[in-house]
Amino acid sequence: MPETLQNGIIVDSSLSLQQALSLRQTIEPSKEVLDRLGIADVTYYSFDGKLHQGQVVLDRELLPDVKQAFALITRLKFPINSVVPAMDRNFMSDEEKKQTENNSIGFNYRKIAGEDRFSNHSFGRAIDINPLFNPYIKGEHSYGLDYDPNRLGTLTAGSEIVEFFKQRGWVWGGDWEDHKDYMHFEKPDKRVIPAEGSNVFEVEADHSVSKEQYYSEVLSGETPDAFFVLGGGNRAIEGKSGKRYTTSPYRGKFYPEKTGGAKARPVAAAELAGFYPHAKIVTMSHRPSVLFQSAEQENQPTNSPSFASVLEGDLKRLGVKNEIVQASQSTSTLTEVMQVISLSVANGFRSAAVVTNDYQIERAQKILDILIDDDKRILLKNQLQFLFKAGEESEKFNKKWTAFEASVKEYLSEGYNLVFVPAEDVLARRSPHYQTLVTRLKEEEGYKNVGEQERVGNERIGKWEYNFAQPSFKEFILES
Repeated sequence: MPETLQNGIIVDSSLSLQQALSLRQTIEPSKEVLDRLGIADVTYYSFDGKLHQGQVVLDRELLPDVKQAFALITRLKFPINSVVPAMDRNFMSDEEKKQTENNSIGFNYRKIAGEDRFSNHSFGRAIDINPLFNPYIKGEHSYGLDYDPNRLGTLTAGSEIVEFFKQRGWVWGGDWEDHKDYMHFEKPDKRVIPAEGSNVFEVEADHSVSKEQYYSEVLSGETPDAFFVLGGGNRAIEGKSGKRYTTSPYRGKFYPEKTGGAKARPVAAAELAGFYPHAKIVTMSHRPSVLFQSAEQENQPTNSPSFASVLEGDLKRLGVKNEIVQASQSTSTLTEVMQVISLSVANGFRSAAVVTNDYQIERAQKILDILIDDDKRILLKNQLQFLFKAGEESEKFNKKWTAFEASVKEYLSEGYNLVFVPAEDVLARRSPHYQTLVTRLKEEEGYKNVGEQERVGNERIGKWEYNFAQPSFKEFILES
């Protein structure tokens, strides 16, 4: 039975640091890790409505943050089931597991489930809060109860507790895109030397400049009126409420042969939107949806939503509140860049930024160079016009091309400006989680394969050997 202090506080844990660290772990922690750990008493109201005292073991550097966080938790009367240092669950009895399934915990020396690398908990750089109510969710699998933001003891994006941790440089697992870990807060630090080949501490962000300055440099000092997010791959996810669409992750349908990661684009755009809140976000399509599909696309579904609408959905799920300006359908990088010019002029976006994966930047830039060069643009038109039959099709092409020429003329004469932003450069600074993802990604053969494919195509564009007169362009003209 827990003891009760004279002031009425129920004591859930009163261990010494030595006692807490002697609790059995599956893997023996190194002395270097153990020497950095400390223990702190914390108070909280539990679900019985009474004030409790527990203890948390963490890197000593993080104890002040966590003690202040629990002072806030106590003041808010946010219910916490328990905060008790615990041994590895592999050594627990069934009764002990039941008692601790909703226990909030910091240090726990273990590897990430299903992976051969250590969790940040192993170094005392992470804490889980009410894990049963704030589950880990990946795909259709949820470890804990269903996530219910209205349940007492549940953390949400608008929670003062979440904001408190984030203001002090902690990362919340509820912000992650490839999975959700609502219980989890972490603050990685390069001081910790992990076990060989183990974890994210091998990567550390350069904090010599602020995020504001870093993103300003990424944008070449421009303050954009709009971000154009180029379309990429979509995937359908079957859930309890039916099918929904989202952008493809790096480990998508063609992994490991190809590693594209279109999801990087909305994540990067959402991050930038936080620093440039007055900029519009224009989502783009990049897929023939019904007509004229090329051979490699003929097995793709034609009834799925446009990439532009899927990007818009991803941005909204990421919390972007700007009004989304959705481009009319474009069907290739060529037509996307054409739309960037036309929509910039139509909406007065004097300064704009294109956000896409870094491997697509050179291609988009080369196409822009062609479109704003009078002689090259004539050559391009001559190549494209053979797609259209004499009569109505040809008339429609000429009409739209004339309107585009007028946009280009104004774009150049009025000094519109466009910068290209690699999504990976933004992700690398967004959080340690994404920085680790990007660092490892660039070593994968699938990512290098995509880069090589782009390099070959860019070389053909540079030599004027690339044929832009493809069915996707015809669809853009006739269907948009």
